[in-house]
Amino acid sequence: MCDMRDSLRNPFHHPEPNKGTSSELTRRLLSSADNQALTEALGEEESSRSEPQLDLPPADISMSGEEQREVEKEPYWTREQYIEWA
Repeated sequence: MCDMRDSLRNPFHHPEPNKGTSSELTRRLLSSADNQALTEALGEEESSRSEPQLDLPPADISMSGEEQREVEKEPYWTREQYIEWA
């Protein structure tokens, strides 16, 4: 009799998940020749490769004065009102 767990095993699942930065994955998953060709095709130099910057300033999502007053006028809903509405 076949083992049930083995029959449900995903043949495409790799035990080591593909986690990491794009440059780490590129180095791990491509041969050095393919990696070099891709780097040249993208016009990137090995020494200048960097990851995206995550310290960007927040987008301006502030409300105008009129929008702020409009929101302040809206009443808070109680739990019961929300349930009734839903």
